Amino acid sequence: MNEKRIGKIVRKVHRIANENCVSDAKSALATYVEEEIFKNHKKSISYRTIERTFDKYIDGKEIGSPIAENVDLLCKFLGCKDYTDYVRRQKRRRLIITVGIAFGVMLATTIIFKNQIFNPDRDSSSNSTTIENPVNPNTDSRCMTWADSLYISVPCDEGPYSKYGTQVKPLDRMELKNMKKVEVRAGYPFFTEEGKPRIWYYRNKNNEFEYFTAPGFHPVNEETLRKITEGVIDKYVPTHLDNKDSFLE
Repeated sequence: MNEKRIGKIVRKVHRIANENCVSDAKSALATYVEEEIFKNHKKSISYRTIERTFDKYIDGKEIGSPIAENVDLLCKFLGCKDYTDYVRRQKRRRLIITVGIAFGVMLATTIIFKNQIFNPDRDSSSNSTTIENPVNPNTDSRCMTWADSLYISVPCDEGPYSKYGTQVKPLDRMELKNMKKVEVRAGYPFFTEEGKPRIWYYRNKNNEFEYFTAPGFHPVNEETLRKITEGVIDKYVPTHLDNKDSFLE
């Protein structure tokens, strides 16, 4: 595995964890990543192992590199199948961007050339054609897709990241920032000081509850989410989350 590429993977994992975790303590970020991987993929990686990857690639400590299996799990956290899938996606994205730039340059050159042919008497200094963005707009990260527990920004022609096969859709910055699927327990701060809900829920056909941090529609089946109530909390919210200490080193 390429050490430089692993560093990029770890930094992406650290950034996402930092955006979604209440605390910015290294142990809290590592625990968040561990729980998300277990919740979404039923695979275990110790938070201590994740901390060591942060030590190496974020803090620059001279320690050993992570094993291939753990790198695969970090790639799963980013919405990929494994390290190989991550590399494939990155190469495909670079190819799309390169082709888009080449297309934009060719288009700009063609327009200028046509103007020179059909307007030969015009002063060349006033005959320039402004191309605001020669890059194919579909290669920009102006879209997003649901990646199991949150939205991530992706190129508009990228395939689905989620195991559910959710499709890419136009980027909504508020939804991208605020909509996340979370695990809750009785002590969770479900309401603001003014009594407004912080959690919305969906109850599936198996009577299982899913909890989200913003109102709107379920990211997978697009059904309307309902705001949390005291009655739902008292009846359905567990008093504590499952204990996964057995998966720690």
